Amino acid sequence: MVATQILWNENGEISGLGRLERLLSRLKKYGFRNARSDEVWDDVPVEAVEWSIPSYSPSITQDDLPRLRRSLNEAKLCMAVLDKVRDYLGRRIRFVRKACMSLVLENGINTMPDEILSLIFEACHRMTDGWTFARCVRQVSWRFRQVSYQTPLLWTRFSPDLSDSQVQAFIARSGGMDLEVSTDWSIPEVEDKLLHTLCPHSKRWSSLKLESPSTASVMNMLDMWELPSLSRIRVHNPQYRLGFSFQSQLTSVTLSLFEQDVDFRLLAHTLRGMTSMRHLFLTLDECREVQKFGIRMDVTRGISIR
Repeated sequence: MVATQILWNENGEISGLGRLERLLSRLKKYGFRNARSDEVWDDVPVEAVEWSIPSYSPSITQDDLPRLRRSLNEAKLCMAVLDKVRDYLGRRIRFVRKACMSLVLENGINTMPDEILSLIFEACHRMTDGWTFARCVRQVSWRFRQVSYQTPLLWTRFSPDLSDSQVQAFIARSGGMDLEVSTDWSIPEVEDKLLHTLCPHSKRWSSLKLESPSTASVMNMLDMWELPSLSRIRVHNPQYRLGFSFQSQLTSVTLSLFEQDVDFRLLAHTLRGMTSMRHLFLTLDECREVQKFGIRMDVTRGISIR
């Protein structure tokens, strides 16, 4: 069976490749004729005249059998070579495609305008927390670092893990954009230092996250600051009145209460005063006397009201 025989000859060459080359030359010369055009498909010197061999014809005799078998074997051999070439071409395509991928991406980034790259940075920033993305992207390349420095949104999130120099750098790079401030269970002294550093820029605060042991003391100072842009606030265990002078401007409020006596009348009054609120996330965890107002729950388990 020619189609299944070893295609490599003793010289390391592909058997049948010469026949395939001659077949391609004839196809180039005569074009694709029907499968019965012997002058195209058979590797024998014949006149370039198409003559048909029907599947059954009385004119075909036993004398024609050797020629037909040779033609069949030749076609199978060419097909086997084609299969082998197709296999290697497939491997080559996958190799070249893989080799090109990084270069294509690099070329795309290199030719991308800085304005578009900055928009991509902003989208990635919104999909992450803190300044994780800004910290990573500035280490990719000199260009990424320069574009990131020219993208104010990347430098609008502040937390106590920033050093004094980083806080000052963030303020300078953030331009006039709104700021997001977070305490995140920090040391009170570090938290106070951050908040006092950012106090002159309180008009730009749009989001405030208070989740530290000193939450109560920070909340006592909120009414003393100008916070005209504050629209989102997240507070954990506020041991303080829940009302704020700026509560009517809040659009998103997250309150987490743990092991506290909840005054639901005060809570309801406070929430009614948040006239702009569109999203409320309220978590009560092991709070006492929550059933007085018809709220049925297992006090040993936390619930979330969304």
